[in-house]
Parts: sequence; structure tokens; C-alpha cells
Amino acid sequence: MQSSYRFSFSRRAGLAALVAAGLGAALPAGHAEGRPADAAPARAGAMVKPVAPPPAANTPRQLAALNAPAAVPAPPAADLPPLDAVISYESRIVNHAGVTEVRSFRNLLVRRPGHVWMQRLLPEVRAGHETEGEAHGGHKHFDFEAATQHLTRNADGSIRADYVDAETRQIVFVPPAEYSVSGFDGSWEGAAALVPEKVVLAMPRSNRPAPAGAEWREERRDGWTNRVLWSTAQHIALEIESGRDDGSLRRVTRVTPQPAMPDARLPWLALKGYQQKEYQDFLD
Repeated sequence: MQSSYRFSFSRRAGLAALVAAGLGAALPAGHAEGRPADAAPARAGAMVKPVAPPPAANTPRQLAALNAPAAVPAPPAADLPPLDAVISYESRIVNHAGVTEVRSFRNLLVRRPGHVWMQRLLPEVRAGHETEGEAHGGHKHFDFEAATQHLTRNADGSIRADYVDAETRQIVFVPPAEYSVSGFDGSWEGAAALVPEKVVLAMPRSNRPAPAGAEWREERRDGWTNRVLWSTAQHIALEIESGRDDGSLRRVTRVTPQPAMPDARLPWLALKGYQQKEYQDFLD
């Protein structure tokens, strides 16, 4: 069976950040506003600020499994090695009117067994910043784009998705049926590694020089070129490049590992006293 994997230039991917539509080897329609998925419009009555969807992109088909080179399988997702990293995201798009649009931002990733923490690193001054209740005629809203995504994984493999707003000291739980609002695609490994390893290993190896403990994978298909620098030691995509061959669009995600923070300073330990809410609390 063939299916596809679209690398989303959204905040999480995380990821990333990244959109899973099954198994495949295609890269971003936006690999990074921190969210692994392009956010769909919120349901009617939802006073939220979902991630703005990036421009549509081709979705290269997955390489047939028989053509994929043999590789050592990844450890279980919950057992990915601990990692602290700063992730930078850059995109350059030339639109239909000839205007070049450049976007960039950074996230902090803290990965531990059972936890994935993806926090937007916000500048002190930014345009359009509003506090709760000021927008939409006084209605409440929750800014998923600026919030921190905190995923936890239980022993039975189930995932809980919470979004943390440090400014208002709120934690908002989003159920699986509403993941599209926050831009999460439901993939634990897509959030923890930016791209599931099985997707990367389905791409042909590249002879492009790579640092020790890493390798480049590359796929060209349907006018797109996608490249991933995969760390075989840390089990994460250290660099993701995706672009149209005509040069009209290019997206790059880079991961810079950081010294591990002490266990006593892990950010989810500082959430005591935060108000717990649910996504439904922001619906009319």
C-alpha cells in the first residue's frame, strides 16, 4: 500500500514540525510553525487563534517499501533518547504577485521519556499581541500558535495533548477530535523527532557529506526536492530542507542540540497552580 507524508512548515513539528497522512516520504507543506500539521479552520463558535495554514504544497508519494534501503529500526517512540534543542524555522516564498515573503521563528524542544515539550521562543516585543478577553469583542480566545505544546504518553500508548499559556497561567487540554484546531496530527514520533524515522528511512540515501552519526536522505519528485539530515544517534531530523525546483518556495528547519537541563528544572514541573481548561471552554 502506498500513502503519503506531508512535511508541514508549522510550529510544532512541532514540527514541527509536520503533517502525517499515513506512511510516506514527502516533505513539508510547512515543516514548522511548531505544529506538525496545517491547522484547519476552527469550528463555528470557537474563539481560538489557530495556526495560519501555509501555502498548499505538493505531496510526493511514498517510496515503495521494497525500494527502501535496509536500516536498523528505531527504538519505541516513548524510548527516544532525552534531548534538549533549539529549532529554527525559515521559509522563503515568492507569491503570484512577485512578492517575496520571508518567515522565521524558533522553538525550544525538551524531549524525555513520556514527554515532548515544544515551546515557542517569543521576542519581548511583537506585533498583534493581545491578552485574554481583549479580542473578539471581549470573548475569550486561546492562542495555540504562541502556546507551548506539551504532549504526554501513557504506558498504554495513548497521548494527551495540552497547550500551556504561561502569561495567563492556563493549561488547555485538546481532545483527539479537535487536534486540527491546534495543528497536531496525532503522531508522537512526528512531534518528538520532527519526522517519523520510518518516513526518513523510506527516502533514498544521499552521498551529500554529513557529520558523524548522521546521514542525508533525499527525494526528488513532481517538481519538489526534499532532504533530511537524520541523526542516527539522537533519532531526530537535524535539518529538513524542502522546496520547489523552480525556486518559488524553500523551507529549512535546523535543530541545534543544547546541554540537558537538570531534571529538577524540567518545564512541566513548574505548572503547579496553573488553571486547567479544555478546548470546549473556548466555544460559544
